[in-house]
Amino acid sequence: MCGSVGFQGVGGYQMLSAFTNSIAQQQQAQAQAAAQQAQIEIGKRQADDLYKRRVAEAIYEMQEADLAQRQANDAATQSKSEIAREMLRAKEEAKAAASAAGVTGNSLNRMLTDISFTEQQKMAVVDTNRDNIVSTQQLQKHKAIQSTKASPFYYTEPSSGGGIFNSMFSVIPSLFSGLSFNTSYCSTPKTKSKCS
Repeated sequence: MCGSVGFQGVGGYQMLSAFTNSIAQQQQAQAQAAAQQAQIEIGKRQADDLYKRRVAEAIYEMQEADLAQRQANDAATQSKSEIAREMLRAKEEAKAAASAAGVTGNSLNRMLTDISFTEQQKMAVVDTNRDNIVSTQQLQKHKAIQSTKASPFYYTEPSSGGGIFNSMFSVIPSLFSGLSFNTSYCSTPKTKSKCS
């Protein structure tokens, strides 16, 4: 038995043209998906770099704020020590001057009270200045932490388009439009042999 199938008309050309177009469209879709994926990767890297840069800057700002706080505390401690020494010296000098002048009682006590009040005022100014610096540096730390927050990077993953086989299956119905088939069959007789 033998047979042949022939394509007649413009259907053969249409089939080849549709198949070629399908492949070209698929390649174009893949190229667009690859370009979109590359843009997504670039965007991700840029977002990561921005975040890392912001974190590094925040760490640096927080270290500066810590240093400023330590310096403010150290300076306040030193100022208070100097004030205490100064006031102690003033009290001793006042006592010595009062003793040399023969002044005692309420006058000496009033003078020593004034020195103590002056000492407390100076100490309060030092504490206020230190507290202001510490509060400012705490605010700087908070701002540094807030500056590390980045807006989320939104993107849509590109679709792969279903591959070349899906695009070929979408073309199949149009491939057979306009085709006519010629078939011819021939058969060869079969011989049977009998062995006895």
